[in-house]
Amino acid sequence: MSSQIVPQRLDDQLAESGPVATAVTAEMFAQRRLDTARLEAAAEAARS
Repeated sequence: MSSQIVPQRLDDQLAESGPVATAVTAEMFAQRRLDTARLEAAAEAARS
């Protein structure tokens, strides 16, 4: 079993509705370890 500390910002992004949460979730599942910069970039791209 493995675990990671999850940043509060990730919780905030996942709580957003629609495309932001979808984009962040897709990016998160593509990673082995959380890369907050890539998650933030996915959220920003979905907001545009």
